[in-house]
Amino acid sequence: MFFVLSGFVLSLRHFRKSPASEFQQFSYLEFGIARFFRIVPAFWVVLAISAVLQRQMLAHHGWGSFATKLAGEQFWSESISLPSLFRQFTFRSVPWVQALAPQYWTLSTELILSLLVPIAVLIAIRNTGWLFFFCIFALGALGVNPFLFHFVAGVLIAKHQPALAALLGAPWSRRAVLLIGILLYTMKNTLRSWAGVDLADGFVWYASGLGSVLILLYALSSVKTQGLLSSKLARFIGRISYSVYLLHVLVVVSVTRLGLHAIGALGRLSGGTWFAGLAFTLLVTILFAWLSYCCLERPGIALGKALSGMVRRRRTALSLGRTSEKTVESMARIGAEQRW
Repeated sequence: MFFVLSGFVLSLRHFRKSPASEFQQFSYLEFGIARFFRIVPAFWVVLAISAVLQRQMLAHHGWGSFATKLAGEQFWSESISLPSLFRQFTFRSVPWVQALAPQYWTLSTELILSLLVPIAVLIAIRNTGWLFFFCIFALGALGVNPFLFHFVAGVLIAKHQPALAALLGAPWSRRAVLLIGILLYTMKNTLRSWAGVDLADGFVWYASGLGSVLILLYALSSVKTQGLLSSKLARFIGRISYSVYLLHVLVVVSVTRLGLHAIGALGRLSGGTWFAGLAFTLLVTILFAWLSYCCLERPGIALGKALSGMVRRRRTALSLGRTSEKTVESMARIGAEQRW
């Protein structure tokens, strides 16, 4: 869902305006700077805080008292070397038990593939069929990350949003699309984990991408759902969603774990304690995410815009300078011709 939404959001403004005029002033450098400062600074700060917390927990508490598994792995259970920490700061893979922020791989994917979105938009402007061919060629012949499919799907939804929403005019069709989308999106847990059906990783990721597309189509075609998503609470959650994504593992592995340990409930969670731990985790995550949004995300976005603006002004000044030189040369040439 994350990648489909990225493709949709990043490309939507190009289709809402005149695509030709929009791309006349487009700068890849400005776009890259904006994407970097939108994603990376907040991640680096969260990674640094995670490294400090993990070191303190290992040094003062040991790990046996806090042994809890997430996704089958004991996160933060090994000391992190400086090379390993450097690899994580540069979005390179490390053993899963050393991952301070195990969602780092999605951020590197987002950062790299988002740079292909302008190319996908330009191709989509020309012809949707060409974009399909580009996607298949990139995935098959060039071996590009399979999540390119998710980004391209988001671009296509942005281009054909009115027509796609019109296809789902009947309530029964929207509900059917939502149901199929949920089934595809949760296939990893429903068929693979619970039912024990053997599914290839690639198939699961493509199925989840298609499920994300259908869920997004339902939201775009449902007036009630759009009204719900436009509420103040939904907008607030949307603003802090990236920080929630960055911080949720940190909170679960450290803050929640320490809280449960303090009340002697770690390792023997009953129903009431489990729900109390869940509520505590949600509240702490939302609080930290709001602080992160205010103190990390917004300054990072502002810095990215400022640097992009500097590049734009520099590019404009150089363009005006070249135009002025051409104008002077033309006037000089005309004057010379008149003298002759």
